[in-house]
Amino acid sequence: MGGKEKGTVIGGCCFVILLISGGLIGCSFSILEYNQVGIDFDSTSQSINEEKLFTNGRHFIGLAHSFFVYPTRLLTVEFAERHDTGTADGQSGSLTAGSKDGQAIVIEISFFLRLNTKEVMNVVNLYKEYRTTFMPTVMSKATNAIKETTVKFETLEFFTNRTNISTAIHTALSASIASMSMDVELVQLRNIKLSDNFEDAIIDKIVSAQADKTATEMGLALQVQADTAVIVQQSDTNIAVIRAGADSEAVVTTGTASANAAKKKIEADSGALKLLKADLLSNNAQVLQYLWTQTLRDDTHSKLLIGLDSNPAIVST
Repeated sequence: MGGKEKGTVIGGCCFVILLISGGLIGCSFSILEYNQVGIDFDSTSQSINEEKLFTNGRHFIGLAHSFFVYPTRLLTVEFAERHDTGTADGQSGSLTAGSKDGQAIVIEISFFLRLNTKEVMNVVNLYKEYRTTFMPTVMSKATNAIKETTVKFETLEFFTNRTNISTAIHTALSASIASMSMDVELVQLRNIKLSDNFEDAIIDKIVSAQADKTATEMGLALQVQADTAVIVQQSDTNIAVIRAGADSEAVVTTGTASANAAKKKIEADSGALKLLKADLLSNNAQVLQYLWTQTLRDDTHSKLLIGLDSNPAIVST
């Protein structure tokens, strides 16, 4: 073999070696997407690296190594009749559950959860228990949690108290999957179905309750009106009493003034007669005759006077 041929063979071998080396080096890299984390798995020793959790990017992990990939985004779980989009991570039909009063109800519900990747052991424990196929377990735990929660509420409350029921289901779901290092972010109680007869009964009960509430409010309004009328009547009575008292005091005051005036006049007349008797008249007979004369003078109906000297008499026509 000539030197030229040897050079060709050696060059070819080097090229193959470089090609293989490049392939091996390329196979030693693995990529994680933006919303992913991964655990390094060594297929030779069939073991994982429990010390490090790899985040998104290109990583050199060596030959015969690969990632077990876990999502960091929100995961969607649905229990519903229709699956129009098919984008949910876990899907099943609507749930048939029971209420506290024994009524069968059909629930459509969805919720969102996220894997807690703050600690590497959270992901390691999930790998050891479920590898990467953990969603069926989530669906099973969620089904049990929802059914155990619905039996704590009366059927009517699913139409009048849905917020509290959603909160209770949220709490139950969080507790059920806490061991899987997952957090429930949001629960949506989407739809509730009952038998037609029971729905009619529920509607009648709600309407009746509303009618009772309306009647109660009307009764309160009438009571307020009645109380107002009583207050007005009491005010009118108080005003009448005050006015009557004022009128009575006015009459008393006027009567007292008139009586005092009459008293003053009599006292004046008495004093005048005393003076007249003292100055002009010598005895009581003359005083009486004087008074008769005054009376006759003031009487406009007298026509004839008889016996003026002693006992005057009035003759009227």
